[in-house]
Amino acid sequence: MTTLWIILSVLLLPFQQAAQPGWCPVEQAAVLEAETYPLLRQSGDRITVTYADTGAILSSTVRLPDAQHPIVSDDAAWIASVDHTNEFDAEIAITRVATNETRHPVRRVDLAMMRSEAGVAGYGPLHMAWIPGTHRLAFSTRVYYRGDGIHEPIADDLWLLNADTGEITPVLQPGEGGHFTLSPDGRFAVVENQARLLLADLTNQSVREIVLANYRTIGAGHTLIYPPVHWLPDSSGFFIVNATSDEAIMMQSDGVVEVWQVWVGDEAPQLIGSHTAFFPTFSISPDLSKAAYWHTTAPQSNERTLLVADLAGAEVVEVMTANQLDFGRWLLDSQHFTLTLNRPNAGRVTLVADICGTIPLALPEALAP
Repeated sequence: MTTLWIILSVLLLPFQQAAQPGWCPVEQAAVLEAETYPLLRQSGDRITVTYADTGAILSSTVRLPDAQHPIVSDDAAWIASVDHTNEFDAEIAITRVATNETRHPVRRVDLAMMRSEAGVAGYGPLHMAWIPGTHRLAFSTRVYYRGDGIHEPIADDLWLLNADTGEITPVLQPGEGGHFTLSPDGRFAVVENQARLLLADLTNQSVREIVLANYRTIGAGHTLIYPPVHWLPDSSGFFIVNATSDEAIMMQSDGVVEVWQVWVGDEAPQLIGSHTAFFPTFSISPDLSKAAYWHTTAPQSNERTLLVADLAGAEVVEVMTANQLDFGRWLLDSQHFTLTLNRPNAGRVTLVADICGTIPLALPEALAP
């Protein structure tokens, strides 16, 4: 994976003069964004892969008429996609970028053998991700039902597909797995389900449970909110953000949000800090040093206060309070982020701020959503 950095100049003005933590001030001349290769762009039935090769930026285009949710391997050699064969069935297709050759190594018959539910209308993949630095695809599966109502699939298994050989390897059978997040080195996967938090070693084909106080997934309408997982760059462990109660989320109000550090070894998980925040808005910076989130002034209120804090919650910056204020996304320098809010006679506007609570006059065009 190759990253091309872009330096952007941003004019910033101070918004508030409250006491600031030790990390202030920050450099306000440079906001870093990046293009990370390979890039995949889909237009109609054509997919263009842009990648870096010995310092040059190259592109290849393949034709995939039925491809949905395409993803490309780190070396731009393979594209994996979902191919719906009918209303209730989908298969995994893999395409070699160099030759435009497509195969279907995971078909309906394979998925039917992986699942054991009776009375289903069909089968398909649910979530797919290339294991970093490899030609192996991690994926979970789902079933389709006929009839009225909303049938929202929940991840409950984990499989590996070798794109070079077509070999399928089970990691966690249906009912044992869940939503997965891969480590940067491709060796591990954190697996979350409604009952347990698991760490799967994809190299040694072993799985162990991680006991975490107050661990929970949150039911929200027809889906689940999983505790966000943030791997350390060296894959030695990860941070996980956990809500201690789901009542506050249902009421759109503040609750206790905990940040835990978990190691891939046998060390016990460590509580890094607790925050009072609306859990779905809690977002950790790319360098894993800060978190941004908002408070509600009252349950179900549209007036919100956006804050930035270190992970321990020891130092906090109040950025601003506004109607329907929302955190957008962190920029890759971990010093700046976007936010959106309503302004009289202007409607919904997007701004960029820094971790000291400084907000610019306008959002640079290159950072616009």
